[in-house]
Amino acid sequence: GFLGALHRETYQDDALAGRFQNAEVQKSRQTVQYEAAGDFLSQAGISAHPKAVNNARKLGEALLQPGRCLVMGDLWPPSVLLRPNGRIGLIDWEFAHYGQPLQDIAHFVAHCELQAEAAAPALRDDIQAFLRRFIQAYRQALGKVFNELYDERQLHHFDVHRAMELLMRTFGPFKAGYIFDGVPAGNPLLRSIAARAHQLLIT
Repeated sequence: GFLGALHRETYQDDALAGRFQNAEVQKSRQTVQYEAAGDFLSQAGISAHPKAVNNARKLGEALLQPGRCLVMGDLWPPSVLLRPNGRIGLIDWEFAHYGQPLQDIAHFVAHCELQAEAAAPALRDDIQAFLRRFIQAYRQALGKVFNELYDERQLHHFDVHRAMELLMRTFGPFKAGYIFDGVPAGNPLLRSIAARAHQLLIT
C-alpha cells in the first residue's frame, strides 16, 4: 500500500523529477544486468533467442529515459524490516530516483519467486499467498493511476525486468551471497528458473 501511494502521489511531479536523478545507477544496471542477458542464459545452458537479448537491451535503454514517479530503487527482502510492533519499515534508499515504477514491483516479485523456489512446500504456499496480497494492495493504492503507469509497453517491461532479476540472482554476479550461492550452474532448479526467465524475455 505504501509503494502504491508513493508511486501515485509522486506521479508527474516535475519538482521531484528534477531533484531525484540517479542516472549513474541506471547506466551501471544497463551494463551489468540488461546487456548481459545472453551471457547469463549461456551459463544456464540456454541458447538465447535474439528477441530475448534485444528486449533486455531495450529495457536498459528505456530506463535511462526520464521517469514518471519516485521509486525506491532496490526493493528486495533485505530492505524490508518487520518491527516487533507489527509495522513494516523500508531501508536502503540510496538507489531512490525518479523513474519507472515497474523497477520496484517487478524487482520485488522476482525476489519473492526466488524465495518461494528455495522454500519448503508449506512456506512456498505462504510466500505465494503473500505475493498475491502484495500485488492486490499495491494496485488498490494506485487506484486509477494504475492504467496510466502500466500501459501495455510498461507491462512488457515489467516481465523483462522480472526475468533479468531472476537471471542476476541465479547466473549473474549477484548470485554470490544470496539464496543460491554455491549451487552449481547445472542444478536443475537453477536451469528451470533460467528457462522461465528466457520465456518471459521473449513473450
